[in-house]
Order: sequence, then C-alpha cells, then structure tokens
Amino acid sequence: MKTQQTNISEVRLVYRTKVKASERQQIKCSKDAFDIFMESWELDSIEHIEEFKLLLMTRSNKVLGIASISKGGISGTVTDVSMLCSTTQK
Repeated sequence: MKTQQTNISEVRLVYRTKVKASERQQIKCSKDAFDIFMESWELDSIEHIEEFKLLLMTRSNKVLGIASISKGGISGTVTDVSMLCSTTQK
C-alpha cells in the first residue's frame, strides 16, 4: 500500500510591539474605543469610503493596535475571514 504525503504550509502570526505594556491605552467604555478608532480614520474620506478595522486588545482591555482589514465604496466593503485570522499588528 502506498502512502500519500501532503505538503501543508505553515501560517504564523507574529506580534512585535514598540509600546511598553504599562503605556498601552485601556478601554473602559465604548467611548474609549470610539475615540481610538476615530484617531485612526481618515476624516476626509470617512463619509464616502467604507472601512473594516479591527481593534486588538489584551484580556485586560489594553489596546495592542488597530488593523485595517478592508476598504470599499460608499455602500460596503468585503471582508475575507482569512484576513481576520492572519492579520498583523499595525
């Protein structure tokens, strides 16, 4: 009997921070998250370009970063789930 070998690629998520853990912003309410998102958005285009951004946090709600996942037109944006699983820190 012949056995079949399969080559499978390795996927790795790497996170390298430049901010000390003690200096990370903490999300205490939805307004904190809103303010952090607004800092990352291009205010000149916020009304006519749909964007999907991901806020990455620790278990203690300290912000690791924001990842821009996708951009679209005025009516929507398409997000590939694999992008969510393999996104890197911005």
